[in-house]
Amino acid sequence: MSLEFLAVSHFFESGQMILQDVNFKMERGDLVKIGGSNGAGKTTFLRIASSHLQPRQGLVNIDGLSFQKSPDLYRDKISWLHSGGDGFFPRLTGEENLRLFFHYRSPQMDLKELIRQWELLPVFKKTLKTQLYLCSSGMKQILSLFRSLETPSDWILLDEPCRSLDAEAVAFVEERLHKALPSRGLLIVSHSKDFAKNIVTREYRIADTKFF
Repeated sequence: MSLEFLAVSHFFESGQMILQDVNFKMERGDLVKIGGSNGAGKTTFLRIASSHLQPRQGLVNIDGLSFQKSPDLYRDKISWLHSGGDGFFPRLTGEENLRLFFHYRSPQMDLKELIRQWELLPVFKKTLKTQLYLCSSGMKQILSLFRSLETPSDWILLDEPCRSLDAEAVAFVEERLHKALPSRGLLIVSHSKDFAKNIVTREYRIADTKFF
C-alpha cells in the first residue's frame, strides 16, 4: 500500500513554478523526511499529499485511491498536522478539546488509555487542564501532535512537528513516531536535520522546483 505522486507539478497564479514533474512513492512502514529552505515548496508538497491543494498537473494516489475520484475515502486515510491554525476551541481545556474531537472522529477509541500514556510528558499533562487561550505555542503543538498521531489512520503527514517543542518533548514525539511504524506511513517536513534521524527510512530535499 503506497502514497504516490505521478508527474506532479504546481505553480502559483503568478506563474511561478514551485514543484515540477515530481515522481515519488513511499510505502506503509516508511518514515520519509523532506527538507529544504523556506519557500522551497515543502509545505506545498504536503498540502498536495493531504488533498488540501489540487496540483496543477499530475496525479496523487493513496492505496490506489485518487483524490479526484474518491475524495472522502482518500481523506479518511490521512491524519495531518499543518502549519496553519490548530482548530481548537480557546475556552476549552486541552482535555476537553481532545474529547470533543475524538467523540466525532473516533468514538470507539480508548482515549483514556492514550492520554495516560502521553501524561508521562509533563507539558502534555499541564496542557490537559489548561484552557487553550492560556497555552503557550509549545503546549498547543503537543496537543496537535496527540491529535495527529493518535487519530486512527493509515497515513500521518506532519509539517514541522517539533516547532516550539523543547528537547524532552521532541524525544517523546520521536518515540511515538517509532510506535506508529510499521503499520502506517509517515511523511514529515522538517528543518531539523536531527529530528527522527534514527528512525527515518528515506530523506529528500526540495530545491529549485525539483524533488531529490
